[in-house]
Amino acid sequence: LQVVEGRSRERIERTYGTTTAENVMNYLTDRRVTNPMSRKEAHALSALLAAEAHDRKTQFADVLLEDDTIRSAFPESTIMEISDPYKYLGESKEIVRAVYNKYHGKRTIHL
Repeated sequence: LQVVEGRSRERIERTYGTTTAENVMNYLTDRRVTNPMSRKEAHALSALLAAEAHDRKTQFADVLLEDDTIRSAFPESTIMEISDPYKYLGESKEIVRAVYNKYHGKRTIHL
């Protein structure tokens, strides 16, 4: 397996950071936040804002910063942190671990 950094960055940039919408939703429902949203509300809002970012070809973080609901829930520094696609891995660690556990030490190519 070879990781090509330029190609990886290109894929991330192509999403405008919308891959972090799940992370934003999780923060919106966090009980430690003042006035947390229901999961349904948070899902709808993060999906709407992610679609807007994609449609406008604008960074998701910028769309979040323009939204009054998001701005009232988090300081700008938190918004930037939770919407940074270079830091957010989502389920990546679990997926890699599951694949490793399934195939490590097993022969996957039969000649």
